Amino acid sequence: RTFWLAFLDIDEFLVPLSKPGSADDVPPLSRLLRPYERFGGLVLHWMMMGSAGHLRRPAGGTLANYGEALGLDGHVKSIVRPELVTRPLSPHHFAYREGAFAVNEDGFPVAGPCSYPTARHLRVNHYYYKSQQDFEAKIARGLATPVPGGARTLDNFYAGCTRPGVRDT
Repeated sequence: RTFWLAFLDIDEFLVPLSKPGSADDVPPLSRLLRPYERFGGLVLHWMMMGSAGHLRRPAGGTLANYGEALGLDGHVKSIVRPELVTRPLSPHHFAYREGAFAVNEDGFPVAGPCSYPTARHLRVNHYYYKSQQDFEAKIARGLATPVPGGARTLDNFYAGCTRPGVRDT
């Protein structure tokens, strides 16, 4: 019953960047995905979003408080066609039935959790840093999917905070 299924974390937001053509009754996101319907999935890249200088969690929502883009990342998140997926390989990528595979926006096959970054039509804003208070809570929770060398530290937060960002509304 589900044609497309996006796998995003709670700190990730799907962001359409272009307006799809056509005035038919098809919802805009479906129109943006239409060129990829022949594939098993579409991978989208993270736009890493910064802390905007917040040390404590400010009042209000994520979008209003953290509008500082730090840059497009090579990591991907997936929107898949469930009937063509055999299993998840990570929170980022999947194994597909024979003959099916995921592509990036350029139609280039992507077999792993990373690809060269592209985001002309869709991207995933990853609100990884937020405030220092939020990042400390993230450290305390630990990693959902442990990876070698993947431990988070406050040095990670400070490195992200000192990267130059661009206001992104």
